[in-house]
Amino acid sequence: MFPLPSPKPTFALNKPVTVTSTHGSHQASNAVDGDADTRWVSQVGTPQSIEVDLQGIYSVSSITINTFSVANGFYVEYWDENNWITLVTEINNKSLIASRILFFTMKIS
Repeated sequence: MFPLPSPKPTFALNKPVTVTSTHGSHQASNAVDGDADTRWVSQVGTPQSIEVDLQGIYSVSSITINTFSVANGFYVEYWDENNWITLVTEINNKSLIASRILFFTMKIS
């Protein structure tokens, strides 16, 4: 029997969230509550955004994004104290894949 892998830390769990809009009872905090049965839903239209304040500095090499429906595109960015730096860009997405694990290497100059 093989040992189970250690769970990866969830730095965003219950951290402060800012969004451009919400729809119905699907509030921003649902995006980081750790409950697979809840979700954040934005109003229809683009662009929409979600920002999670991790309240600290972490070494991050991947993120998981779970979408309820087709997300036409998205960017993953971080703030380096001066500018927003884009780590991942996905545009013109037509996939119905509901969960994505994005791997990246952060370049810190």
